[in-house]
Amino acid sequence: MTYLDYLTDNTLFILPNDIKEDVILEVTKEKPLMSIKYITLENLRKSFFEYDEKAILFLMEKYGLKYEVAKIYLDNMLYLKEVDSNNTKLNNLLKLKNEVKNLVKVKKINFKNIVVYGYNLSNFDLELLTNKKITTIKEKCKYIHDSVYEFKTINEEVEFVFDKIAELIKQGIDINKIKLMGVTNNYYSILKRVGYFYNIPIDIPNDTNFYQTTIGKYFIDNLSENVIEEIKKRFNNQDIINKVIDIYNKYIEYDINDVKDLIIYDLKHTKIKDRELKNSVKLISFDSKVDDYDHIFILGFNYGVIPIIYKDEDFFNDEEKAKLGLFTSNELNKLEKVKIINKINSIKNLYITYKLQDNKEKYLISNLNEDLNLKIIKNYKTNFKHSDFYNKIVLTNSLDKLIKYGVKEENLVYLNNYDLNYRKYDNKYNKIEKEDLLKYLNNNLLLSYSSIDNYYKCSFRYYLNNILKINKFEETYQTVLGSLFHYVLSKAFNDEFDFEKEYQTFLDNQEYQFNHKEKFFVEKLKNELKFIIETIKKQYQSLNLNKALYEQKIFIDKSTNIKVTFMGVIDKILYKEEDNQTILCIIDYKTGNPILDIDNTKYGLEMQLPIYLYLSKELKFKNIKIAGFYLQKILNNEINRDNNHSYVELKENNLKLQGYTNENLDILEKFDKTYENSQVIKSLKTTSNGFSHYAKMINDEEIDKLIETVDEKINFARDNILNGSFAINPKRLDGENIGCLYCPFIDICYYQEKDIVDIGGDDNASVD
Repeated sequence: MTYLDYLTDNTLFILPNDIKEDVILEVTKEKPLMSIKYITLENLRKSFFEYDEKAILFLMEKYGLKYEVAKIYLDNMLYLKEVDSNNTKLNNLLKLKNEVKNLVKVKKINFKNIVVYGYNLSNFDLELLTNKKITTIKEKCKYIHDSVYEFKTINEEVEFVFDKIAELIKQGIDINKIKLMGVTNNYYSILKRVGYFYNIPIDIPNDTNFYQTTIGKYFIDNLSENVIEEIKKRFNNQDIINKVIDIYNKYIEYDINDVKDLIIYDLKHTKIKDRELKNSVKLISFDSKVDDYDHIFILGFNYGVIPIIYKDEDFFNDEEKAKLGLFTSNELNKLEKVKIINKINSIKNLYITYKLQDNKEKYLISNLNEDLNLKIIKNYKTNFKHSDFYNKIVLTNSLDKLIKYGVKEENLVYLNNYDLNYRKYDNKYNKIEKEDLLKYLNNNLLLSYSSIDNYYKCSFRYYLNNILKINKFEETYQTVLGSLFHYVLSKAFNDEFDFEKEYQTFLDNQEYQFNHKEKFFVEKLKNELKFIIETIKKQYQSLNLNKALYEQKIFIDKSTNIKVTFMGVIDKILYKEEDNQTILCIIDYKTGNPILDIDNTKYGLEMQLPIYLYLSKELKFKNIKIAGFYLQKILNNEINRDNNHSYVELKENNLKLQGYTNENLDILEKFDKTYENSQVIKSLKTTSNGFSHYAKMINDEEIDKLIETVDEKINFARDNILNGSFAINPKRLDGENIGCLYCPFIDICYYQEKDIVDIGGDDNASVD
């Protein structure tokens, strides 16, 4: 009998999501007029205690909980019914449950018949469904398998799988009937790569969430009543925009800033759904429905992976689970073991493989083999008959090992009929088609100072970093520290600023885990940051500018045939509005030692300060007059001692603004009271012959010319990017190869001397 035989009118069918679609199709075909409700066990449980954002916000506001903590409490309240005098945790949670009882919904089960497929019901579940007729359907174990393939590496394991898949396809097996079961995400990249070489499409799931998208980040960074309209103007990916609007509308009745944590959580836990890849090998779970026409590969049949091992580390410990009628970790491990064995024995066409190691660790065969008693097939020789492309790659790797380490692999014998032109390499970038590039970009390009700087240093560097995005950003102690200082400084000069509160707020809301040494220094750096804030306040006393903007995000439309946006963030803008004009000073905080030289703007290099000038023209002020544009170097530990100044005076001097000042005295007097011997701007002083030789002065005409040059450089980079111009062309400025300096792709491009473009000393030198 099958599950179809147990389905009657008014049936509640409890089954995993992974098989629901297939089951609904089959039931609709066989019993089209029958009233059946399909639900997962997880959703069934939630229906007995259904809550929304009101309950979450209640706990957050009343008890000062983080969003994730409040949600964990609510998710687990379902299981509590009565006071347990011996368990304070359960009693406290029950107390919270009673407090939110008016904010939750409880449904009743009104089905005559309940059918369960793919689950084991705990005592708790049975109590929920009390007095109901329940039929549990198990997998039918129809087949016995006798072998498992062992491979030394994950590469060899995947090679075997694709070799077998290629054989099956040549035998006439429909590719849609070939499936990989229970594959963990550490296989995704190698499956995608080897599948490409074999020309066998693999439908790898997309792990990207909406928070990781440009639209999602813009949405969070610019939360306001007008943010949706701004998103519609700036972006054109309608699928992502619609999802963001759905999440926004969910919280429309609240003050948007009060529910920011909830919105971020929703964005992070909403995955971008890929369109299903037709005619491809599918990845399925152990819950998925399989028929006798399917050909299944189970990869990674390793201990701790298949089956997964449950540990006593959930919100409820095993002792508490036993009291609540839930499965303990030991019971779950036994059930999981039986489930996997039954699934294996229900599959007709099956290949099982495991690896002994991957790039990170070593593995053992799954402990399930103690029950299955599969014969281990070792040293299997791949045929290498199905992909000349991949065979050449394997042969090249074997030649590398022979030449570099003296290791002679058997592949050298099997694959010696290929002419590789080994050790001959053409590193030239082969231009991609413009139409393909625009499609890849989804007709939407976002530019910034860092991306433009990458392009002018080396266009291939830009291509790898900003188009292909192969250099994944990873937060480090240094980057988090920089973000911490920027965040606190953006709040520090507000009237109701609370240093301890803002400092801790940032630490509480970032995901980086500090080690003990880092925690010590984060605590010690509080005093350093306090000193910086007090020094800046002291500097303000010397300035006539009476208003300020912080963390100003500015977007400039640079669209051509597609949507192009240039975006920048100015840390601080000081200004004063008088006499129908606005005197304006631009300041950017820096934690390192950036170069202060606008002469290289003509090469598109070191344009950070000039770009801030360029962005400032978009500010909604009357008749802007630039008083100056500066970097303020925070966290600069290089203090040069002298006998004329105290340590504190030296530190204060290090915090003076460094950059360019307008030489127009009418503007300067309205900006810096102390400009004759400035207490704010480094090296700015006057002598009997005018300004000091060390002062960096600029006039209005030069400022306008600088803005014009920046605009030209952005346009030039934009046009070349959209044209697919990504040649390997690192720049050598005055003898120093800055294009390759700190480049993470130095082992990819194999640049040669002829690729380097020399600039500097010649105003007409080309940078393309």
